[in-house]
Amino acid sequence: MPERAYRVNDWCLVVFLLSATVYNAQNTGVRLVMILLLLVLPAILFLSRRCKLEKHIFHYMFVSALWVGYFLLWLIYNLADFRFDFSGPNVEMMTPFLYLSTLYTLPMIASYDLARLRWSVKRFLKLYVGLLVIDVFARLALEPDCFMNYSCRFEAKTVGYFATTNALATSLVAVTLAGIIVSLLNLRIKGILSFVLLSSMARAAIVAAIISYLGYLILCASKLRRLFMLIAFGALFLVFAVVDPLDFRGDGSLISKFDFFFAGASLLANGSPEQIIFGFGANFESVTGTLGVNGWSPHAPMLKGFLYFGVIGLLLHLYSLYAAAKLNRLMFIPVFGFFVLGLAGAPLFFPTFLVAYAILRLAPPVTGDTLRRKAAKTHTRRLANPAFLTSVSQTPDCTHQPMPRSG
Repeated sequence: MPERAYRVNDWCLVVFLLSATVYNAQNTGVRLVMILLLLVLPAILFLSRRCKLEKHIFHYMFVSALWVGYFLLWLIYNLADFRFDFSGPNVEMMTPFLYLSTLYTLPMIASYDLARLRWSVKRFLKLYVGLLVIDVFARLALEPDCFMNYSCRFEAKTVGYFATTNALATSLVAVTLAGIIVSLLNLRIKGILSFVLLSSMARAAIVAAIISYLGYLILCASKLRRLFMLIAFGALFLVFAVVDPLDFRGDGSLISKFDFFFAGASLLANGSPEQIIFGFGANFESVTGTLGVNGWSPHAPMLKGFLYFGVIGLLLHLYSLYAAAKLNRLMFIPVFGFFVLGLAGAPLFFPTFLVAYAILRLAPPVTGDTLRRKAAKTHTRRLANPAFLTSVSQTPDCTHQPMPRSG
């Protein structure tokens, strides 16, 4: 394939990675365009190459196929109650169908040439950071009095490009964690992304990012350091819980999350067998009315899976998290962050997992062992060497070859 065609494909990958992180736009039309790009671009890239099914992506592809098949059967069963409304939270029950894109996106990413993947990921990160900075200034201009002001945060969280800053923060946590692990983010970019996360006032995302990153540091430390860090972070957590700098106890937001789970447990205990197995409704109003928590969305993806799709949906969601963690030995870090964040609120289908997987494909094996961590640093330096990248780029496009190791 000519070099020019390669570069067009690489830019298509850049646009796909961007659409998979900024898909949850405030404007319904923009949201549909992002979802269309998310579906179409990886299909084009998949069809333009000979890609083989890698063993480590099988679980996620399998659960994606299960989600799509079950969603279609569920849709036929609930067709009379279903509403084709793509605005706001009404779109929640339609998102499992987007698992269809995973069936061709994962093989494409898994077989993408590493040197070209690195080129695309770096340009994606630049565009993503630029968009986030523009969004910060837009939110500041639209709500100057409520920007980073928790007393009126609702007004500040619902302006700007994203549907809410919670949606912004959910993808931001996954991308940032993956970027830090692969050492693609310099100190300046880390500072910018940290400020964007704080400015979102998405407290669940902030807590999830901190816990996940600290967990990553602990796992990569030696045994003695790991013990010391566990004690230090445990003490820090107790101080954080007492001081409560994010004012969790000052409003009903945290309490409402417990209300969602208590209401879900009540439905599990008192619902009919049909409702428990297949769900409690096929539109937003029927589900929120059944849940009975001030007419609010259930927020947590495991509750969405249960309320819309029954126990089958709940099991499929949990299996999808397990399958996502199996994509890469480091993938469990962003998956764990999503799980913690998801206890407060997150989508059922999370395309940014595909972005995190693409980023983490650039990472060498990392464990707590000193020798392996030294080898990982050497490997990272090699990836930054143009001569090494040139040698890697000469391998066939869809042929996976093990990366050289030092030591």
